[in-house]
Amino acid sequence: MKQTLLSFLSIFIMNLASGETIKVKIFYDKEWKICKESTASYYRICNWNTDKNYFDGEFHDYLINGKKIVEGNYVNNIKSGLFIFYYESGIEWIKGEFKNDIPIGIWTWKYPNGNTHFTLKFENNNFYFIKYYDENGNDISSSKINFSYSFQNDYQNPNMLINGFIINKIKEGKWFIYNSKEKIGFDLYKNDSLIKSKINKSYIKINEKLINNTLFIPYSLYACDKIIIKSDVSIEDYPFLSVFMKNVWRPIESAMGILEDTSSVVPDNKPMYIDGIEGVNKTISQNLIVNKKYVTECKNFGWLYYEIIIDENGNVIDQNILKSPDSVITEIALKSLKSLNTFKPAYFQGKPIKSKFSSRILFREPRIVKP
Repeated sequence: MKQTLLSFLSIFIMNLASGETIKVKIFYDKEWKICKESTASYYRICNWNTDKNYFDGEFHDYLINGKKIVEGNYVNNIKSGLFIFYYESGIEWIKGEFKNDIPIGIWTWKYPNGNTHFTLKFENNNFYFIKYYDENGNDISSSKINFSYSFQNDYQNPNMLINGFIINKIKEGKWFIYNSKEKIGFDLYKNDSLIKSKINKSYIKINEKLINNTLFIPYSLYACDKIIIKSDVSIEDYPFLSVFMKNVWRPIESAMGILEDTSSVVPDNKPMYIDGIEGVNKTISQNLIVNKKYVTECKNFGWLYYEIIIDENGNVIDQNILKSPDSVITEIALKSLKSLNTFKPAYFQGKPIKSKFSSRILFREPRIVKP
């Protein structure tokens, strides 16, 4: 078995040296992050361009049990041509085409029994209903339909929902996006034309519509494009992905180790995060929710200083605000700190240990744009 694995890797290395397109197998965990085979929920068999380091050619995604769930094609890392998604039963679920990485033309969704559910036309980042059927195959396109569609936009938000009314294939009224039954915002339609869009929590009118065409396409397709690699994956697992493993995980330079007796030590290896402290602050900033309370009640702005405690498994187990310009900002920051991903833990004398570090984020006075 070991000899077979070494031979397999040798073939990869020989192919890499020639800078060509090779066929590879990539394993993914339940969040569609690249992982070791032992922890995988899915895998992809695809063509990989070793010169440009991207997908190039046809691919097939499978459940770890070998059941195919997606097939499609890339041209120079651009999604192109026919894509088909399948239920675990093998029945076709979604079928449509991409052009220049964008879903175009007529796409079809089917029920688990194989009957057509609905068809959409994607055009210029707008979606139009062509047909709508009940589960028995009856055309109910001319009816008033309360349309609901579940989707995922990233690994932290798997339970998103699009909801709105269709009247004779025309979108009417407010089309909402929900996250675990909480309204995120809406697009307002009149006779299939977008009137305005609004994100509820920010109380700020936005210039682009909330529900775009990509939300109808399963998350796995876009997650694979991001090339997110788990911390325990090494170059030996995926030699052809070596370019993505360099300078990705960086140490948190100011971190200190915490021993079992709570004393502090300088760790032999500091905790690491993707892109280091810049990656930590970027993750936190991207998950800040500017709510009504921040806009109307926050009086003082400036730097907020925080502290993170990481356990020996790399999980964030505590977050503390060391200094904050305003209590409203403290509340927002504590919620956003929970968005941090797993770290590579600190090590001391060959063993993983707890660690802590501190940093800061600047909170500026919001600029209010009235609808």
